[in-house]
Amino acid sequence: MRFPSLLLRVFLVGMGGIVSSSCYAEKNQSEQHQSMQQAENSSNSSSSDENMCVLSFGKLCGTGGKTLEKEWGVAAVAPEKHQNPGFHFSFISAPVNQAKLEDILKTLNAFYGNQPFELWIDESNKAHIESIQKGGYSLSGIYPSRFLDLDKKFSEIASKDIELKHIVDEKDLKDWVAVVASSKGLNGKNLENFVKNIFNNPNVFFYVAYYQGKPIASRLMIVYGKIVSGYFSITLPAYRQKGIGSLLLRFSLNQMIDKGVKKYTILAIPHGSNVWRKMGIKQGREYICFEKKAAPLGSVSSDKTNLKKKRV
Repeated sequence: MRFPSLLLRVFLVGMGGIVSSSCYAEKNQSEQHQSMQQAENSSNSSSSDENMCVLSFGKLCGTGGKTLEKEWGVAAVAPEKHQNPGFHFSFISAPVNQAKLEDILKTLNAFYGNQPFELWIDESNKAHIESIQKGGYSLSGIYPSRFLDLDKKFSEIASKDIELKHIVDEKDLKDWVAVVASSKGLNGKNLENFVKNIFNNPNVFFYVAYYQGKPIASRLMIVYGKIVSGYFSITLPAYRQKGIGSLLLRFSLNQMIDKGVKKYTILAIPHGSNVWRKMGIKQGREYICFEKKAAPLGSVSSDKTNLKKKRV
């Protein structure tokens, strides 16, 4: 993709999208209402877990760079040697009023200067979408979260043709990077710098699937207490629709269960819905992504930023 939202969207696992209610006949309205109520209840019960995962992800983006942690959320600037599209990442996790939102946007503008960055909010701040857009942000997309209670291990994870591997040797990270960088058009060297910098984090786990010795699929798992969130779920185009991504997911989740993890959570992009329905993954709350682009050279914003740099 030029991703449905750059970095975090690069990390997203392909999960089921939302089906428009116009697709349902009137006779199914009762069933639809029941499904929506279940989704709302699920969202309320899992929201703190999901927000904690996104906050922790934001802090990871700032590893080796700058991180701003506030009561309203987090903002991160990746160091230059790690940079890829979307590595400047911010998230407003707490519900805020209009005055507080305006204060946060001023803080973010000062923190990032003229650098492009992403801003994420959850559905508790959905009423502010128009205000954020008026502040110079473009809406990238709205993404539903998903979660799964890990109460038992998965079966059918063996395949005679596919080798599933948890990367424990740093030299093997090149295989993981090769899959992600080639599939998503990222700067491979910067991506390698980033993953090497977080490799020894005890809560970060890299996985690769191989076919005849060739790396063909990837996954990154990040553990927060008893919760795990998955990112970089990628299968090379020639090997898709063969169940390899699902195989690697089940393999990695079984290892997480062995470590005492109780819940899996992730944001979603709209494909792969049949796989996740079969696994029993439930719908949670929605997240909204915006992009703030760098001001063009010669613009008022750009000139102000350059003047500030000269004064320093």
